[in-house]
Amino acid sequence: MAEAKDVVAKEASDMGIGGDMTTPQASVPPQVSEEFLKLQSDLINLNAKLVFAVATCECEKRDECEIFQHAREVAKILKKMQDVVTSTSKKVGKRGKR
Repeated sequence: MAEAKDVVAKEASDMGIGGDMTTPQASVPPQVSEEFLKLQSDLINLNAKLVFAVATCECEKRDECEIFQHAREVAKILKKMQDVVTSTSKKVGKRGKR
């Protein structure tokens, strides 16, 4: 997967587009940023439902199922995202208590 991201980043660089393509840039108009955040929230909520379905799946063939494997990868990414949010919230909370 990292290879695909590198290819996209190289192509973007070749086209004169810079920055991290995975996060909204500061120059994005507020209405676009709001829409992006809403879509991101919707995606996270739907993915959470998917994660619950994966976690409770009792199919005997789940380890051989491509959809199941992809869903597990989504779950891992969601876990990392949650860890970042939790870590960031704790850091922001500590700054506000000074």
